[in-house]
Amino acid sequence: MKRLFKLKKKSDMTEPGNSFQKNNLSKENPLPENKSLPDQLDAKIDLSYLKEIADGNDAFIIEMIEMFLQKTPEALEKMNESFQKQNWEELRLIAHRIKPSYSYVGLPEIQITLAEIESCSHTKTDLEKIPQMISQVQQTSKSAFKDLEKELNGLK
Repeated sequence: MKRLFKLKKKSDMTEPGNSFQKNNLSKENPLPENKSLPDQLDAKIDLSYLKEIADGNDAFIIEMIEMFLQKTPEALEKMNESFQKQNWEELRLIAHRIKPSYSYVGLPEIQITLAEIESCSHTKTDLEKIPQMISQVQQTSKSAFKDLEKELNGLK
């Protein structure tokens, strides 16, 4: 009962002409705080897709939520570390690996942001945009984690 999720990519994932400055990536200059981020920070989880593929199997839903809650925070931390180390390949791989997980919790806007991180890391373009994108993913994920904990408690 496995389905593939097709991610619709933004047509304007990167803007030409942006340059990367190393001083933007130093440990003294951490990821920006929540400055003028889009509304996706307020994004709410939507478990309808997960419930559809679970086909009434609450144990499956619980398992998927628990796995998301266990693995995603660690992956986000590693993603931030990879950025700080300017390890673009590792950053690309992490963004690619966690991207599908967000379809199960109904956050396609985070999938799009992760696809942008993946693309920028792969092409090594628009690297100055990555800190804000990582911050968006982290902030929205924190909110999602709280909502998923509540859902999980309701299912148990």
